[in-house]
Amino acid sequence: MKTLFVFLVAFASMATTVVAQETETVKATFNEYSEGTYYFTDSNDFSIEFEHISKEVLSQFNLAGEEFKGKLFQITYEVDAEEDEDGDTIAVNTIVGLKLVE
Repeated sequence: MKTLFVFLVAFASMATTVVAQETETVKATFNEYSEGTYYFTDSNDFSIEFEHISKEVLSQFNLAGEEFKGKLFQITYEVDAEEDEDGDTIAVNTIVGLKLVE
């Protein structure tokens, strides 16, 4: 009976745990889309890669084409932790907002 109680308490605590996502914003120039990854460069020549993009952003901007290459964007993105094929935890950036800076 104690084992069942411990299991239920542990399960309830896991079920109520909220994983916080970190949201960040950066201005960066779009370079290219290649093999499922979106590449941008900020004003300090720091390269930023995004493997995921929200459907809402994709409906506004076709980054797979040539139209937006070299354009400056304000990018809002979330940083999530995922496991890679080796079992290591890595940060994965997902674009959740995109605004063309004119």
